[in-house]
Amino acid sequence: MKCFAAAWYLFCTPLVAAPLQICYEDHEHSPALPKQMVEGVAAYGGHSQVAAQAFVLAGVPVELHRMPWKRCLHEAGIGNMDGVIGVGWTAERQQLLAFPLDAQQQPNSSLSLMSVDYHLYTHKHSSLRWDGTELSGIKFGLSAPQGFVVEQKLKQLNALSTLASGLNAGLEMVLNNRLDGYVLAEFVADAQLKQHPKAALIKKLQPPFYQQPLFLVFSSKLAQSQPQLLQQIWQQIPAARQMLSQQQQPLPDHPESTPCCR
Repeated sequence: MKCFAAAWYLFCTPLVAAPLQICYEDHEHSPALPKQMVEGVAAYGGHSQVAAQAFVLAGVPVELHRMPWKRCLHEAGIGNMDGVIGVGWTAERQQLLAFPLDAQQQPNSSLSLMSVDYHLYTHKHSSLRWDGTELSGIKFGLSAPQGFVVEQKLKQLNALSTLASGLNAGLEMVLNNRLDGYVLAEFVADAQLKQHPKAALIKKLQPPFYQQPLFLVFSSKLAQSQPQLLQQIWQQIPAARQMLSQQQQPLPDHPESTPCCR
């Protein structure tokens, strides 16, 4: 198949009339994610790189947009965006967005972009503790990027302290002992802390606070009008993961049996 790339587009033999409009999280939530070129297009983070490669393999032209996470989900939910990269499954989201499902109509983790561990990051001298079920030692509260599934889990544990600003402010508040902990995807935190001058003062609590597959999802509008196109793209994700894992930047392990959204 003959392909070429230009600016923000991935072009191969077109299967759709116009490029699909696909969004994913912006710089605020992932400022230090490594960039990789996929057929001439800059994609930030392993999840977006797998998605971009899957579109290339499926021969589907796309235009990628980085925007605030809650806005990205909203725009896809109302059909202004055709899809979203990196979405964790919830029953509420499935009402608005199309996920790849298995024969039992459950989220198919074998077609996810990657599996992610979310950890609690706290000050090295903090009394915060997490045993996998309960939190203890909370004084000021915990936070997470707004709109993420882990934010809802903190709320369920009555530990959420909502921040108006984003990732950098959360870590700084932890360092300044104004917040007990901040929940981040491990691959995001690793990239961010690698270049933070006070990284040695931050510790990662075990076990993971939350584990989930991240999916490439599509708007209900597109799912209704072109269901076969969605299946064609999703079916390319395993091959895309394998291709990228063989390149310079390996992706996190992808256990096919990862349970979705415990």
